[in-house]
Amino acid sequence: SIDATQEGLHTLSKDTARIVDEIDPKRPVLIEAYLSPDPPKDYEQTRRDLVDLLARFDAMGGDRVEVQIYDTEPFSPVAKEAEKVYNIRPQ
Repeated sequence: SIDATQEGLHTLSKDTARIVDEIDPKRPVLIEAYLSPDPPKDYEQTRRDLVDLLARFDAMGGDRVEVQIYDTEPFSPVAKEAEKVYNIRPQ
């Protein structure tokens, strides 16, 4: 895919691409992101940028990288799991 932003915001560096290419397919990387589906207005663009970046990692990594994005509402089972497993607390 092509990064059409003027600032190149969604372009992964050559070093990042090299690191992803060097991931051992026998030991893939799992990226789990717990995100609010409805963040405060000041964080909407940050959420979109993060989701886009994770999608690039997922596409670039093939079988070496798996990205799972969880829409996480406060007090939901997913939020409770994030707190239990990763000590992520609602803010």
